[in-house]
Amino acid sequence: MLLSKRVGLVALVALTVLVPAVLVQQAQKPTTSVVMDDPEAEEKLNREIWEFVKGTPYAETLKYTQAAQAAARVNATVELPTGWDIAPVGTQVKVGRLPFAAVNYAGYAVVVNSGYAGESQDLSVVDTSTGQVFKTVPVATLFPSAGAGLDGDLYVSGGISQKIYRFNSQFAPVREYTLPSFVTGLVPVSAQRIAVAFNGPPDAIGITRAGKVGLLNTSTGTVEKQANLGSYEAYAVAFLNQKLYATIPATNQVQVFNQDFQRVKTLTVGRTPQTTCQDGPNLYVVNANSDSLTVINTSTDTVSATYPVRYKDFSVGSAPTSCTVDGTYIYITQSQTNAIAILAKSNGAFLGFIPTGWYPTAVLSQGQKLLTVSAKGIEPRRPNADGEYILNLLVGNLGILNKAEIAPNLTAWPEQVLTSSPLLAPAGQSPLPIRHIFYIVKENRTYDQVLGDLGRGNGDPSLTLFGRNVTPIHHYLAEEFVTLDNFFVNGEVSTTGHSYTASGYASPYLQMLTSLEYSGRYDGSASVVPGAFSPAYLWDSLKAKSVSYRIFGEALYFVGLYQIVAETNGPESPLAQKLQYLATKETKFSELFQPLNRLLAQYSQAAKTPESTKRLLLNPSFGRPFSQFFTGDDSLYDAFVQDPNLVAEVSVFLLRYALDYRPFDLNYSDLDRAAVWRDDFLTKDRLRLVEQFHYILLPNDHTAGNDPNALTPTQFVAQNDAALDVIVRTITKSRVWNESLILVVEDDAQDGPDHVDGTRTIAFAISPYVKRNTVVSDLYDQVSMVRTIGLLLGLSPLTLNDALAVPMVGIFNSTPNFAPYNPPAVSSELTPTDQARYQELVGP
Repeated sequence: MLLSKRVGLVALVALTVLVPAVLVQQAQKPTTSVVMDDPEAEEKLNREIWEFVKGTPYAETLKYTQAAQAAARVNATVELPTGWDIAPVGTQVKVGRLPFAAVNYAGYAVVVNSGYAGESQDLSVVDTSTGQVFKTVPVATLFPSAGAGLDGDLYVSGGISQKIYRFNSQFAPVREYTLPSFVTGLVPVSAQRIAVAFNGPPDAIGITRAGKVGLLNTSTGTVEKQANLGSYEAYAVAFLNQKLYATIPATNQVQVFNQDFQRVKTLTVGRTPQTTCQDGPNLYVVNANSDSLTVINTSTDTVSATYPVRYKDFSVGSAPTSCTVDGTYIYITQSQTNAIAILAKSNGAFLGFIPTGWYPTAVLSQGQKLLTVSAKGIEPRRPNADGEYILNLLVGNLGILNKAEIAPNLTAWPEQVLTSSPLLAPAGQSPLPIRHIFYIVKENRTYDQVLGDLGRGNGDPSLTLFGRNVTPIHHYLAEEFVTLDNFFVNGEVSTTGHSYTASGYASPYLQMLTSLEYSGRYDGSASVVPGAFSPAYLWDSLKAKSVSYRIFGEALYFVGLYQIVAETNGPESPLAQKLQYLATKETKFSELFQPLNRLLAQYSQAAKTPESTKRLLLNPSFGRPFSQFFTGDDSLYDAFVQDPNLVAEVSVFLLRYALDYRPFDLNYSDLDRAAVWRDDFLTKDRLRLVEQFHYILLPNDHTAGNDPNALTPTQFVAQNDAALDVIVRTITKSRVWNESLILVVEDDAQDGPDHVDGTRTIAFAISPYVKRNTVVSDLYDQVSMVRTIGLLLGLSPLTLNDALAVPMVGIFNSTPNFAPYNPPAVSSELTPTDQARYQELVGP
């Protein structure tokens, strides 16, 4: 049984799904240069869409937003858009955007605000005795690492600027030091020396980023010594017992160097080691993706213990981010559970929780105070009716707690944290006879932007940009089935959004890198950084349970190719090091994938079974260009020829991806995507071979703003609306309709206004077992949808995130309704080309 704070006792089900592939035609229309979530274009896109549709100045809505924000503030326990409750203890001080680190310096707490920013990021200097921000120090670029130097100055990592910034005790700049490349962690080692980690020269499209550590002389400004870390960068460095320790998230390692910067040991720790803290000879390593704390004895450089850092009985998902040791306690922030876990220093025994703000990322001891950074702050709702860009809304808080309050509350506070999750008990099974799930992921719209004019539910028509005249199918689905007016995204932008739709989780490393990337402060693509991956994806769980599935256009799926290579050859192997996947944001996603798209579509009919797909990979006419795309040479193809296990794994992996379905590319019509999916589905439906699960990307509601070489925003959204109709119409007329569920969600809501919250979005559920003509205002999010899929298909939870998400039980009826699907005419905003294509697909 499933016990929820909001929906009481309910039960759900376990079932199965399948999906096909199809042929693609290139639409004839202008060519746009818009990149998916171009970090320099998203705010401009918000404004352009508003002004194009409304014909009024973008700034006129500011007063409306300020009033809505004031009305949304809450003083006690508040419910986040994720369904989790927070009631942070101690004094809360607002700091800057998405802070991920803090350091004690000159009597203050210095918070490193490394989140999304325009011209400069900044440091918040907090006087913890008064609970006030004493000073805000602008810094051009930041990586979340800083240290109080033994010379009395403060040193701060500059990330992409390749600099270390030095400030005096009055926070005046003293000097800047230039390193060879992107700077990550740093640590002072003497009065004139700073140890620092930095990346080797970045490969424009490499998935690996070679790392180095160096010793900077702060008097001369020269790097006196340096050493290679291998193919992957370090996150943090620590100096203890005259040795340097570097955490390597991608390889689950800590590398140890002596004073001459010679590697003396490589230790395997938990999954995705990031930050560290120390006490005496012990170095504690926080393993973000395995919910554990590794204890390294630096006298012997051995792992002396591994302590679980869990929430309830879940082994993955609390996502610890930092630690500090104070007296007999170890404090560890758990970002996903909005809490600090307290362990006994003597043996790692769990002692309790301390409630924090949203997404804690750093914890410090300062005299009689315990300080906690909550990267997403304490506000339950962040309306953005003026279209303010979502990453601007991620403003953090510093919590200041008197340590004397901890011991007396070690009964009440843990209970508060343990009852703050959406579910109080894991879910059971359900009797619903749903065997096929079609999971459609679209791009970037808010609820008000599309359904604000629906006439029911919590919508604001004054904010509607793509109303009934543009999206008649969206409106019909919301009216005919269920209106979900309290549904939120978990990922603020596409990089984290697709991670949530595909895995119900985004690692702290991914969250941090994404904000850097979107503000132009990371020279790569965060979504494909090894170490930033999720512990597991939907397709991993489907495969483990032998549930048939098919992926249509989700490029994140190709992370699995790297994982196969890393597992079979090793992450440090030459083949893994060569593997390429995504470009930097300077290279258009659609352009990058064009050679692969052409190749895959050409051979799509030759990959119908594991054996035929294996033959295809071993065929030089396919295998070599496939290898060229991913490694730049024949390395991958040669590995296929030499390693039967590798080619067998990759053939099964590739078989499940629809080769002729186009990923994100605004120059390609969603109607053509729907046609590819439809042809494949109809073939399999006739043969009764429809897979149990389809993951279908339908991205063109992203739009291209006012790009003169592209369709207008309304034309793009109308096209997306019509393509959704093609898919729904096809399923409702199929053999599998009576046991099917169609779930539709946006990857994020970053490109539009909403009067409730900038992360509120549209979502749809279509099935004979879904309620009809009903408003369902239960709070759901992307992770709720992932959990619903898992329960219906009999999958194990991926992390505690989806295990404790409320399944979407409020949308279902136990008695089916087989009333026909009878949508209205599609939008008159369709271009003549799209109108003709639509009629070709659905008939007169």
